[in-house]
Amino acid sequence: MDLLEKELAAKKWKREVVNLGGVTDSYQAIEAKEKIMPRVLELLIKYKNPVTISTKSKLILRDIELWDKLAKLTTVSLAVSLTTFDENIYPKTEPCSSSPADRFDVLRQFRKTDVKLGVLAMPILPYLTDTDDNMEELFRRISEVPIDYMFCQMLNLRGETKSHFLNFIKKNFTGLYDQYMQLYHGGFVNQDYRVAFQKKVNLYRKKYGIRHDYVISKQVVRQQLELL
Repeated sequence: MDLLEKELAAKKWKREVVNLGGVTDSYQAIEAKEKIMPRVLELLIKYKNPVTISTKSKLILRDIELWDKLAKLTTVSLAVSLTTFDENIYPKTEPCSSSPADRFDVLRQFRKTDVKLGVLAMPILPYLTDTDDNMEELFRRISEVPIDYMFCQMLNLRGETKSHFLNFIKKNFTGLYDQYMQLYHGGFVNQDYRVAFQKKVNLYRKKYGIRHDYVISKQVVRQQLELL
């Protein structure tokens, strides 16, 4: 904490937006014991520093009062990762994460605060979470909160991640393995599939009135997209 305060108090620091959870979730299970985030938030409140955070954990509700206190002083954005409510999918694709129902409750509870709310609907998985039924339910339920913005992006498979994920598909969704091999000749789905997916996203955005252009910081948004 001493190093963090030193940075926040430095004259060269211009109160840039701090991006939490871009690489590793700040509310992993061990946080329930260590309680690091409340101390971080107290410092951010002290220096009125803007923040954006993304998470898959309901543990963030423990600190909701601190988040609201910070949001009353400066800009705060919370993006909850949410791609499906399907019980046949998320236990396999998102193990050790809070259930989609719990994450949806995070959105509803934080809607009562001054925190800006978003959803990171990514990565969307071909043939699993990009189906009409899944997309319809996802956008419909999110629109009920409501949220301030939503980013929706198809799965990218680059570097060592590709072989690891394809092995996961082969083991857990065997019938889709050949289709994934055809889709991902490189690190991205083929262009025809990508264009069709984007049209579907735009259709549901329009149907449910969900924005995608909220920007707390262009730099932060760019970082979020690059990391996923």
